[in-house]
Parts: sequence; structure tokens; C-alpha cells
Amino acid sequence: FTAYEKIFSNPMIGIGYLNTVFVIVVGVSLNILMTSLGAYFLSLKGVRFGTGIMFFIVLTRYFSGGLVPSYLNVRDLGLIDSRLALILPGAISTYNLIILRTAFKAIPDSLVESAKLDGARHYKILLRVVLPLCMPTIAVLVLYYGVEHWNAWFNASIYLKSREKWPLQLV
Repeated sequence: FTAYEKIFSNPMIGIGYLNTVFVIVVGVSLNILMTSLGAYFLSLKGVRFGTGIMFFIVLTRYFSGGLVPSYLNVRDLGLIDSRLALILPGAISTYNLIILRTAFKAIPDSLVESAKLDGARHYKILLRVVLPLCMPTIAVLVLYYGVEHWNAWFNASIYLKSREKWPLQLV
């Protein structure tokens, strides 16, 4: 119990937990929003250049720019020493986008067409038809993104300068 007393007597532990919870809640919300919008667009039939766009998205899975261009992007966006630097660069995971796109494509076209006949536009179709049918897949993606944010300490060590913004893993 002495080790636990020493750990919890450190005031940075509580701050680290709060920062981690913030990054997880805001990050996962943004991740699911962006991934859902991208997957819905890519799952639509008749999208111009849809195959080409998907090719370039899959290409990023195998070739990345690396650490230096990522750092330069974050710096140029003015996100150094901001919690958003832990959230925005990884707003969409290619792997998760492919998973959700596949789930969206599995929805019968008749459901989407009937919603269109009832006067629904794309946002209403996404919110009222597609997302409710794919909730198990979205639950898995919430878990994937949550674990990814929970374990992310490397970006925090690069982008965050002030200790008050460090997540628990860096503390």
C-alpha cells in the first residue's frame, strides 16, 4: 500500500487522468463523426472517382509521411502545446474507415432507396437508417479508438510542452 500512497500523493496523477478523459471523450467523438461521414460517402453508389479516392486512402495505410511532416503540420496549425494536437492528427483511422465502409455497404439498397422516396436527404439517411443498423460496428470502433487514445503517449511527449496538459500515460 505504500506504493499506492506515493502514487496518489502526486498531484499530477489527477491532472493526468482528467487530461486523458478529455482526450478520450473528445477524440473518440470526433473519430466516430469523421469516420462515419467518410465511410458513408465512400459507401454510396455512383460516387464520382470513388474507387480512386479509396485507392489513395488505402495507399496511406502502407506509406506514411513520417514523423517530421506530421510535426510540421501540427506546428503550422498552431497546435503545439495544445490537447488538440493529440486528437486532430489521428481523426480518421484508415483501417476503421474501411471497416465502417464495409458495414455501410452491407445495408440493403432498398432501405436507403425507401428513405429517399420518403424525402430523406443524406444526413437523415445516415442518422436514421445507416447508423442505427451499424451500431455493433460503431461500438467496436469506439473501443478501438478509445484504446488508441488511452495508450497514446508518444504524440503527447512530442507535442505537449507544459506538464499540466500531459495525459496519464506520460505522467
